[in-house]
Amino acid sequence: MINKEFNVPFLKYFTHVYQYGEIKQDSKVIILLHGGPGGNSSFLRPLIDLTKIGYTVITYDQLGSPRSSAIKGQYNLFKTETFVNELDNLISKLNIKKFTLLGHSWGGMLALEFISNKKPKNLEKLILFSSLSSARVWNESNKEIFLKLLKDHPKVKKHFLLAYQQADQVTINKIYKRYLRKYYRIKTNTSPYIRKKRRDGTGEEIYNYMWGKTDPIGLGTLKNWDVTPTLKMIKIPTLILYGKFDQSTTKVNELMHHEIKNSKLVYLDKSGHSGFYNEYPKAMKAITTFLKQN
Repeated sequence: MINKEFNVPFLKYFTHVYQYGEIKQDSKVIILLHGGPGGNSSFLRPLIDLTKIGYTVITYDQLGSPRSSAIKGQYNLFKTETFVNELDNLISKLNIKKFTLLGHSWGGMLALEFISNKKPKNLEKLILFSSLSSARVWNESNKEIFLKLLKDHPKVKKHFLLAYQQADQVTINKIYKRYLRKYYRIKTNTSPYIRKKRRDGTGEEIYNYMWGKTDPIGLGTLKNWDVTPTLKMIKIPTLILYGKFDQSTTKVNELMHHEIKNSKLVYLDKSGHSGFYNEYPKAMKAITTFLKQN
């Protein structure tokens, strides 16, 4: 197995790529898309184990993330179009003929945007891990969780509702950190790998601008993002996974499952937003079984 890393030119910048295995005409290739925006590919380390079932695994730091070109302050690039074009450029430059996409969190949003805009004919399968098709549904379903968790704190609950109505990210984030973060933060790691941060300071500006300051409530430029109407066009086999304590809630995932007709839904009952760490054996079994199916 070839493990190598290199830079791929994109616009006047570069994308830092990690490749595990060879890319040949008949290679089974899976491209991993990390979360964020502004996260990094190191968080997806457990998923590189898909090489064990014969897949060539490609992952990369998206533009503005740790080892790819910095784009600090270039807000004209902080949009889905940039990252869709970056992925398209990567596939072209690496001469990948057929592939599967696996997107975690924002990576799943990116995969859905890519499918909607580029309509790739060489995409064979799709895996959406703790992701979403509608920021509105994500926000509303997490608001419901917040309200349930704050039932014993009526004053804080009222304060949160006002902040939510006014899109006051600072106040929502303070309430989240003080009262609610423990619910979502499942630290169990059943994988063979050390769990690294999902993002670091390198991409924080992109994350705050596009998504916002609080993971479960996205109030950045993506707050009205919704590709749900386009999901019916997805005909390829699709696997959807999420956790019990996930910001990617049951409502979010059942919506995608309902709209993507050729999809399977997997519920991880001991996981948060990082099921490939929290329940590594169960998650990997579901993914490998899906990938082995014709």
